[in-house]
Amino acid sequence: MSEPKEPSFFLAEDPRYVGQDMGDLKHEYIRTLAEYEAIFDSVTDENAIGESSPCYLYSDIVPDKIKGLIPDAKIIAILRNPVQRAYSQFVFNQQRGWESRKMTFARALELEDERFENGSMWAFHYTRRGKYSGQIKRYLDVFSTARVRVVLYDDFVKTPEVVLENLYEFLGVTSAALDNTRERHNVTGLPKSTLLHRLTNTSNPFKTILKRLLPKGARQRVRRALSSWNSTKPPADPDDLSRLENLFEADIRELAGIIDPDPLVWLNKTGPSPAS
Repeated sequence: MSEPKEPSFFLAEDPRYVGQDMGDLKHEYIRTLAEYEAIFDSVTDENAIGESSPCYLYSDIVPDKIKGLIPDAKIIAILRNPVQRAYSQFVFNQQRGWESRKMTFARALELEDERFENGSMWAFHYTRRGKYSGQIKRYLDVFSTARVRVVLYDDFVKTPEVVLENLYEFLGVTSAALDNTRERHNVTGLPKSTLLHRLTNTSNPFKTILKRLLPKGARQRVRRALSSWNSTKPPADPDDLSRLENLFEADIRELAGIIDPDPLVWLNKTGPSPAS
């Protein structure tokens, strides 16, 4: 897999992604083919190589761009319950300071159409990004169904070993050791302490000292532990979740007709997410 993990190369010409003010979330887009090829310089005799840029699914220009450059690519899409995805995005936006802590989820949803018309950043497209049927169809129209694999996040959380074994088979690679499949990464939540949040997420003398004292792996473990301890996810208003479920129902039923995993399990399941 590439380093960086999310190069987003095929989004380089989509104005909804590139050039947006993302605050303290540093995302360096790979913009040229030479740069893109360079992130795979360490490749030797691997059977498959890949990268992981989540917003490829939402962009309407990416499938054709991938096909034009890598016609035999295999596509994996992991879909999360769109209601839970929308609320988690809202909390993430507040965590990053893109939404005011005074903003309610209901009000943010009301503002989505206006923000979209004004060219808002993709992170404010709470419901649009969760309407998966059209997004998946774009890939199925460009690539054969044999080259597109869709996974439900629910299944990945429940049986990660089974899902990964199926994906290894799809990719034509040998199984890898499955350690720490239950560990949660990048958990979304609001900081209990803004001071600790700044210490762990922005450049400062404390982080500079840690870099001198600890190897990268140890620093990452410390950061994850502190971030997890300092994070809290306020519960969503059940009425907001119910309204979203009604909004997404038609699209979920349409999606059920085009993929093998059954997304109908998302209906009437808007309770707390197993992970963020």
